[in-house]
Amino acid sequence: MVNEYSDDNRILIVENFDEVEQPYTCEAWGAFAEENLPMIFTDGTPAWDFFLWDMFSLNCSAGTIVIDHNMRIRYVLDYFPSDYLNSIIIPELLVELEDSRHDINGDGQINILDIISLANIILYDNLNELGDINQDGEANILDIMAIVNLILGT
Repeated sequence: MVNEYSDDNRILIVENFDEVEQPYTCEAWGAFAEENLPMIFTDGTPAWDFFLWDMFSLNCSAGTIVIDHNMRIRYVLDYFPSDYLNSIIIPELLVELEDSRHDINGDGQINILDIISLANIILYDNLNELGDINQDGEANILDIMAIVNLILGT
């Protein structure tokens, strides 16, 4: 199921992998991993240079990191993708991201400041996907109206 989200630009799932032959063989580790996910290999790296391993793993040989569209690390898991990641974590994160789509400036509130931010996107950066509220492929007045309607409750 994780593979279904590998092309979704709202989230990024990265796997960290170390100690190729410990405690499993390379083939066994490969069976745990998901296809199409970026993987960070730190096997063979000197112990003093485990920056990525230390940052993205919880004292184990394998770890999974879920990063949202703002490049914030949302989850650090000490295992490869599992049913829990597939059925709970990713769907909850996607619902949260969908609910926050109208919050253009990311302040946690949907108000006139989001309309102003969206107007600036439309005027100066029409290619910004953030401005495409109604997901029609363009940032335009219809997206502003979507936020206005949400604020007014209509």
